[in-house]
This record gives sequence, structure tokens and C-alpha cells, in this order.
Amino acid sequence: MAARVIPLRHASATRGRTCDPAPQTRYQAPPSRLHFWRVERQQHMLASVFGLLECPTLPASVALLVARRPHGRREVLAVLNLAAEHPMANLAQVRHRCASLGGNEVHVLGAHLDVIARDALARDLARVNGAELVH
Repeated sequence: MAARVIPLRHASATRGRTCDPAPQTRYQAPPSRLHFWRVERQQHMLASVFGLLECPTLPASVALLVARRPHGRREVLAVLNLAAEHPMANLAQVRHRCASLGGNEVHVLGAHLDVIARDALARDLARVNGAELVH
């Protein structure tokens, strides 16, 4: 493998002239880290929002797999009732399912609830948002 040494003054003098400028893109604010979701009986539940790749390991909870569109609107693709004992198994299920559906956000809620309450919450969220419920 051949290498060539370039003096620093030469590299800094030519910087920017050898490549085209980056295309201008419109600034897009990052998604908020919290979001309220409406459930049955006009109640609202607070969810923690994570990008698909930055999502941490998840305890037993309810996860909404969401596709955030360019104009900012959120579309619920599926509702997962995560019940595995191991948080890493829950994370693997969320990432696999969300990626296969074309989602880019994970909204997590109901980690403080018991099994029966989490199941009722997942059914309500799926019904209100017209999404598939996955156990």
C-alpha cells in the first residue's frame, strides 16, 4: 500500500477547493423525548420517546412502534406488550419488529403497571390508534 506525505500548509490551503459544497438541507428539530398518547375514556398516558437505534433495554412494558413522517406526524404501526423477563430480549423484539414495519421511533409506557393493567393499556392503545396488537 502506497502513501504520500502532504505538508500541512498545503493541505489547509487546498481544503474546500477540491470538493463540492454539501447540499443545503432544511433544519429538522429532533423529536421530543416525551409524548402524550390518548387512550380510552379520554385519558392520556405519558410515553418516553426513543429513536429506534438509541432505544435502551426495556423492562416489561408497552411499546408503540411509530413511524415519524417528514412533516412531523406520528403513525402507530404496532403496539407491543413486552413481557419477557430479560430486558435485552424485549429490546431485540422491539428493534426487529419496528425495523420490519418501517418505523423509526419507539414510545415506551406502562413499565410501572402490573401484567393485567399493561394488557388492558396495550389493547386500548391498539384500538384507539388502529394499530396491530402484538403479544
